[in-house]
This record gives sequence, structure tokens and C-alpha cells, in this order.
Amino acid sequence: MARARTFDPVTLLDTALELFWVKGYGNCSVDDVVAASGVARYGVYQQFGDKNALYRAALSRYHEQAVTMLNNALNIPSGGFSEICDYFASLSASVEQGDRRGCLASQAAIDRAQDDPQVADIVAEIMADLRAAFASAVAVGLARGELSELPPDDLVEFLVGLQRALATMMRTATPADEIQRYSQVSLAMLARPD
Repeated sequence: MARARTFDPVTLLDTALELFWVKGYGNCSVDDVVAASGVARYGVYQQFGDKNALYRAALSRYHEQAVTMLNNALNIPSGGFSEICDYFASLSASVEQGDRRGCLASQAAIDRAQDDPQVADIVAEIMADLRAAFASAVAVGLARGELSELPPDDLVEFLVGLQRALATMMRTATPADEIQRYSQVSLAMLARPD
């Protein structure tokens, strides 16, 4: 007779997501997930399969959360250069508050994408959504004359590169004020001169 599930799979997945995000794939074990969630190893494996499958599920969950956050921050009718600046300021503020997790998609691109085509696909989807959110804000910023008159695709790629650079800096011991300064100077180069 099959055992009844006595845990919430979404709560388990959120616990795994946080552990993978903080510790990285290589430093997070299923035992860590078991200890943090209180769910038996059997339950973890029954629900998600092996560690690779659990990681992919956690990354997909991160994708859902990231899309919501990006759309709320950037992909809005009034979203332009100011909202782009606010988005990057929020990254600096996270570091000031002690959050050094960075971007799980950027971590996954380094840690797992070369070894797991499914992870590579999820990362590609996250990056496509990031580009779409930036493209929306860039279009508004250009229409308002807030941004340098560069090709929109070039502006989007610059912002994606800035996000990835900051995500890496967040994972290191780079001081918050340096991260903030790097972000501010980078964005100032995009602003249309008065």
C-alpha cells in the first residue's frame, strides 16, 4: 500500500530552491533538503526523483517567480528608464541587506547548463523573459527620449550583461557601494544627454 503524502510539494520545492540558490548545486545535497524541509528522503525522491530533477524543478519555480517580478518591475505601460534604474537599485539594496544570492539563472548557466540540456533550456527561457522585460522598458524609454539613441536590441543586451555582471558581483565579497557605483555609472552611460 502506497504511503500517503504528508507534505506540501510546493513548500518542499521552495525550500530546495532557497538551498540551491544559497549553496549552489554542488554544495547542496538531498540530505540538506531533507534536513531543512523535514520531508523524508523517500518523499523527496518520490515527488521529484533524483537531485538533478529536483534542481530542474527548483529552477523552473525560480523562473515563475522571476517572470512575475520582472513583469511587475519593467513590463508595465509606464515602465521606462526610471524603472530600469529602480530594478538595478533593488539589486544593490539586496546586497546592503545581506542578500548575496545573486541570480539563480546566472548560477545555473555556470554550474549546470553545460552538463544538463534541460537546465540550459530553462536558463534560456529565463534569459528570454529578462530580455523581453528589458525590451519593454527600453521601448518606453526611447519613446520618451530618456535613453541614448542606440539600437533597442543593443540597449537590451547591455542591460542583460549588466544584470549578469551584478549577479556575479553579488555572489562575491564585492562591497555593496562598489556594486551600486558600477550600476549607476553603467546606467548613466545609457541616459540621453540633456
